[in-house]
Amino acid sequence: MPSGQHLKVTGSDILLRASPGPKGERMINEKATAALHEKQYLTIDNSVRVVQQCTQGAWSRVQVESPEWLRDSHIGWVPTSVLRSQKNDTSGKELFTEADFGWDQFTRDYKAIIIAGVNKLARENSACKAIDPATASRSTTKGSKADPVFWVTCGTGNAARNIFFTKSDVENNRVLSHSRY
Repeated sequence: MPSGQHLKVTGSDILLRASPGPKGERMINEKATAALHEKQYLTIDNSVRVVQQCTQGAWSRVQVESPEWLRDSHIGWVPTSVLRSQKNDTSGKELFTEADFGWDQFTRDYKAIIIAGVNKLARENSACKAIDPATASRSTTKGSKADPVFWVTCGTGNAARNIFFTKSDVENNRVLSHSRY
């Protein structure tokens, strides 16, 4: 069944398969295999956006649309359950959720603050029309335990830059429009 929906991905290391179903052949990542001299498979994660080309049962054929450099190589079948629609706020701006981020030891205890800060940047900062939530992190050298400093990459290409914010910026509803840290 054809779709054409533009979707986000939930999770990491999701294998692309040549045919629908868990027994579908795993697709080989030719470039990574050649570089590492060890068989590598094509995978996607929550840092990409895909176009759902069609569905068959509980499986969807997808093509990565962003980042653009994966568009020609990352096409295959994944479980439909790992795909989700983009959420938008009442003004139509993208609303980032926990599933959009890559949580680690530096960020997992600050999920609510980071999500709120990134959504605030998306609404208020003109440099953040494009945000890569997978880059969100906490500084290990700036801020304090009580008021940590976080950043996320806004923009694309040569215009990309890290925008910083603190826990108190978010909690006190300060405008997040610069990179002062």
